[in-house]
Amino acid sequence: MNKKLVLVTCPRVEENLSDFKNFFNHNNIESIFSYPTNQQFDKDEMKKLLKNVDLAIVGDDDLSRGAISDLSKLKYIIKWGSGVDNIDLDFAEQNNIEVFNCPNILGKYVAEYGLGMLLALIKQISKTDTQVRKNVWLKNKNDTLFNSKIGFFGFGDVASEFVKLLEPFSPTISYCDIQEKNNKFKRLEFDEFIHENKIFILTSNLTDKNMSIFDKKIFERMRKDSILINISRGGLINENDLYMALKTSTIKGAALDVFQEEPLPKESKLRTLDNLILGTHNASNVGLANIDVNKYILKLMSEIL
Repeated sequence: MNKKLVLVTCPRVEENLSDFKNFFNHNNIESIFSYPTNQQFDKDEMKKLLKNVDLAIVGDDDLSRGAISDLSKLKYIIKWGSGVDNIDLDFAEQNNIEVFNCPNILGKYVAEYGLGMLLALIKQISKTDTQVRKNVWLKNKNDTLFNSKIGFFGFGDVASEFVKLLEPFSPTISYCDIQEKNNKFKRLEFDEFIHENKIFILTSNLTDKNMSIFDKKIFERMRKDSILINISRGGLINENDLYMALKTSTIKGAALDVFQEEPLPKESKLRTLDNLILGTHNASNVGLANIDVNKYILKLMSEIL
């Protein structure tokens, strides 16, 4: 009987690397650990890596149709994390490839990071730090979260954890989601959602329907003192329109941990803005979080292999 072959492309398994290797050895499974230099492997790279693989543990790698077609051995894909918009789920299902994710584990860590970005932005911490290093002593008036109006675009695990962290600030919270959620907050249609809020926190999955939904016409309808935080998927925002909105003070500021293209291209004009905080799609990279997800994946593999 041929050995099963498992491919691992998410470097965060390193937190429990010995556990993974022990599992593979104990179950007579061959393994390949190959990590991308940047955020992810592209379609062609994944196509080569997946040859003869039975199961793949992946990060944000491109697992579109072109990457997973004509792979007769591939039976399982485990996404390290929760978001699976990098995987062609319909094609996988049509070809009897089961796709798993790791839900309800990382939300609180992503929310924690998002709160950090939000506070750093409204308190101008990054901007002040840069200026002080240049011997400029800034005394700008800052904003506050207390009694603010905060809207969540998409209300899943991350948003549920985020609102817990916001409780001490007594904000008014609403959300825009395709489904009514079982919570105490008001669900708004998108137009009203934009009109009612000052702080917008993006925690939605990316779909064909919400691709680039935050664009020029939406920024122009927001309040001048609006703040935008994106800790979900870069494709929700038209980055050229966001650049212009921030450059012209159409909105006040933004913080992005995710982008349309990752890593953020060197030539991106977003790098030039001082009312924008930039991340590296790394909000959930916490030791405890990595361990929790790795344990979940190990248990899942023991059930399906």
